[in-house]
Amino acid sequence: MQGSGSTVSSDAFVAMIEAAGLTGHWSWCFATRAHVWSAGFFHILGLAPGAIEPGWEILRDRVHPEDRPGLPACDAALAETLCDHTFRVLRWSGCERTLKSRGELVRDLDGAVIGVAGVVFDITEQDSLWRSREADLRRNRALFDHASIVFSSMDSFPPDDYPPELRALTGLRNLDLLKDFARFVLPEQRAYRRNRLAQLVRQGQPFSMTPTLALANGHGKAFTAVMVPVEDPTGRVEGWASLMVPAGPERTPPDTARDVDPQIAAPHLRAARNLLGWSMMHLAKASGLTSAVIRRLEAPDAPSDPDACAEAARGAVILALRNAGITFALIEGGAIAVARLD
Repeated sequence: MQGSGSTVSSDAFVAMIEAAGLTGHWSWCFATRAHVWSAGFFHILGLAPGAIEPGWEILRDRVHPEDRPGLPACDAALAETLCDHTFRVLRWSGCERTLKSRGELVRDLDGAVIGVAGVVFDITEQDSLWRSREADLRRNRALFDHASIVFSSMDSFPPDDYPPELRALTGLRNLDLLKDFARFVLPEQRAYRRNRLAQLVRQGQPFSMTPTLALANGHGKAFTAVMVPVEDPTGRVEGWASLMVPAGPERTPPDTARDVDPQIAAPHLRAARNLLGWSMMHLAKASGLTSAVIRRLEAPDAPSDPDACAEAARGAVILALRNAGITFALIEGGAIAVARLD
């Protein structure tokens, strides 16, 4: 390496890399059985360079007992094994480290193997993170299998990858949810949930809601979802944690038209008509009624328990609005959401 008129040798460069304490190199010759460990390799094992005479049996004795059966007892067999192998070692201090060995066979001019040389990396931190992640996945799956609880952690919303438990619950592929994250709820709730979720996420505050999921078996089931922002040390939202659990019977919102229709009142009819951009005359024509009837149904003082004739008229208006793309859905607290499905 050339720089500022000086040359840094490859040995010095390797020493600089190994000084970080996470890598070392090794080699040995089968004919002389001579082993060579770099200073970095000694450091990984928790030893001062030259503290002991390098040797395979010495190293093998430090390999974790659970990993030792996978390693051979002689150099010749070891040559093929340690060219690409991951194992744990116990330092003389008792500390456990996870190492990954990568190497190449050394051959003579006739192609015969005469030794092996390579590098070793300390991947303890990466291995610990991987094991922790695997444990989290097993716990999440156990919660799902036992109680249909879905946990997810996401860097952004909508996420790039949805938890396998949610996909199993709804029968949707990750690609389906990437196209529209609201696909996991019933069709009549999607427009509202899509807009409401986006609004709440933008606020960056914890919130909960109880959507009705469209299950893979074709049925709908209410789930209570709690979403909490995860903040970095500066207070910036860097992700979200979400927990979704089946709603109890007392909290399950009705989701059929039969349950919703009796609660649709004059304000909902006016809101629905305005979403369509219709006048009273438009709605009268679509429902087969007169403008005067529409006016009475939308009046602020319209009775909440109309007579049979008024009830039939209200039903005709609701049907006309639904046919035009309006949906009515019960949400938290018994309120009714009115949305237009494009």
